[in-house]
Amino acid sequence: FLMKNILDICELPAYHVANELAALKDNNFNVIVLNVFKASFSKVENYDDDVVLYNLHNNLKNYPSVKMLETMYQFYINYKFIDEIIFKHKIDILYSSWSSMVILDAYFLKKRFPHLKWIHRYLMYPASLNKLKVNIENFFLKKYTNYIDHIIFHTGDMKDYFIKNVNSDFKSSSILFEKFNNLYFLEDEQYLNSLSGKFSLIFLGRISPNSENNILKELEALPLEIDIYINIKDEFKYLISNENIKFFDKKKIGIELNLYIQKFDGILSFYNENSIKKERINLVIPNRITLGIPALKRFFIPGNQLFASKKLLKSFDLLCEYNTNNDLVNLLKENN
Repeated sequence: FLMKNILDICELPAYHVANELAALKDNNFNVIVLNVFKASFSKVENYDDDVVLYNLHNNLKNYPSVKMLETMYQFYINYKFIDEIIFKHKIDILYSSWSSMVILDAYFLKKRFPHLKWIHRYLMYPASLNKLKVNIENFFLKKYTNYIDHIIFHTGDMKDYFIKNVNSDFKSSSILFEKFNNLYFLEDEQYLNSLSGKFSLIFLGRISPNSENNILKELEALPLEIDIYINIKDEFKYLISNENIKFFDKKKIGIELNLYIQKFDGILSFYNENSIKKERINLVIPNRITLGIPALKRFFIPGNQLFASKKLLKSFDLLCEYNTNNDLVNLLKENN
């Protein structure tokens, strides 16, 4: 058995990178990380094992004007640095995920090294909630996806949308959350809830007050008899005034995260009213869902959103749908 060498092209400090690294290493791949974000990192956030990490931006210190360009153009200018990584580590596979910009970076490498296999995982597709941006994204994806050897979708609905709007002729694909056996589950153990005497839910999504996904208004409208634990940057904590909204540190992955989630009465997941009408929200299994599934705790989700996610959770008997605050409180009483 020959260990395959994978070049993971990513934008740190994205939280999903650590989880993907752990999954690839568990499957006996040797992973080299190339961070193409316009900030440099000495390690992959939330990942404690050793990993070889390169920062594209570091190698441009003598070309300050180049740093203003998008990473795709930095790739062109910096090709010798990239080539050295490919040859030094005997890369077999290019791996990319998440953003359209990372796809462009991987496309450049695939064009230079056509013998390398290229795998892309769509965590979120479409990548934007804005209709104009989605149309622009689809235009570019039609050009680049023919070079991808294998595409990983999160749901069948996402794959169908991609076929209809982008490319019906790509080479091969798989659906990550199609069957129960595609997921790794811990044994279902009972843990005492030591957080407080109240019901407590954990929200695993990103809290971004300045983005179109801002959900602070929705969080503050939740019933005060439930403690809601969220992860938010320190600079935004002053915006939270409700005493029932608590904070947790998201520097946990794998089993450590699962054990932490099992202390709660369940997982709360939703988007704001502006977001739930978009294809992106209803076609995908977002990180806020995938991070919580292995803990085998029930998800509490409003009835008018996250349809693909709810289809999956219902098949595992992990779904609780609610429409009002009273519904949410009553569901917690029934399930705990």
